[in-house]
Amino acid sequence: MSTVLISVVIPVKNGAATIQKCLRALMAQTLADRLEIIVVDSGSTDGTQELVKQFPVRLFQYPGAFNHGLTRNYGAGLANGAFVHLTVADSWHRDPANLEKMLAYFDDPAVAGVCGCQGTPTLPDSNPVQWYNPMDKPTAERLHFPDRNSFDHLPPGQMAAACAWDDVNAMYRKTFLDKYPFPETDFAEDMAWAKIVLSEGATLVRDSGVVVYHYHYRTFNYSFKLDFTCHYHAYQLFRMRPSYPPLITNIAKAAYILIRNHSIKWPHKFRWLLHNISGEAGRWYAAYVFRKALRKKEGRGLTETYRYYCKTIPQGRLKAQI
Repeated sequence: MSTVLISVVIPVKNGAATIQKCLRALMAQTLADRLEIIVVDSGSTDGTQELVKQFPVRLFQYPGAFNHGLTRNYGAGLANGAFVHLTVADSWHRDPANLEKMLAYFDDPAVAGVCGCQGTPTLPDSNPVQWYNPMDKPTAERLHFPDRNSFDHLPPGQMAAACAWDDVNAMYRKTFLDKYPFPETDFAEDMAWAKIVLSEGATLVRDSGVVVYHYHYRTFNYSFKLDFTCHYHAYQLFRMRPSYPPLITNIAKAAYILIRNHSIKWPHKFRWLLHNISGEAGRWYAAYVFRKALRKKEGRGLTETYRYYCKTIPQGRLKAQI
């Protein structure tokens, strides 16, 4: 695949604070000379478009209201490449060889998509408890089910685990994405897509060694809304009922990590501990509210609760105020 073209699709709205870093990391890729970068803007008002025009990219205005599935389909439809890489404007590639590593998997004609993972950058304004510091060697996992029956009869937890896909860092064979576009949805379009294609017998690859940096500052409110949104869509897709996160255990782990980190001053350790307590409390409360809503009239109160709390897609602050 020495001359293959890769189309990078980046949906964005008001991404002026981060999109330059995202684009520079793409320009530094080993396959940079084979990239077609497509930025799909959804009505930015913060100067994003002016910044994007400083780079050799194709800039388009999405004609409708942003939708996680349809906006990405729009961008993929503009692509000229044989492969489409999806990412977001507030992420950036950790390794200049990331796209080269992903592309190599497509030497197998059975592979329809390749997915990497996210990591938190080691920066003063990102949560030290989440800093990317893997203990295990990265692994690659192939996902394939020989027939629809073997996939459809998976227990909810196993099906959800198989469909843990991530459009912050994924590459697709264009012909396959054309055949199986993303569904219209306001969240979890990647997991919904994975469910569709795995049931059709596609082969997907997840490589934990292909990392993009991506981080949001998780306040109580953001953690609650994000987790509730994830629970809602996991239930709709897989009938997954969330369990309560181990609140005390997670807080204890956060305290342990912070105490052992000698690069952080004690006042900041205390602030980050409070931050993690708040975030974990938001996650726990999301599970509580979800399970309570699910019990109402055999689940008919769930959608109403989701619409009440999650009227808009959760948006986290990029930086801590420390």
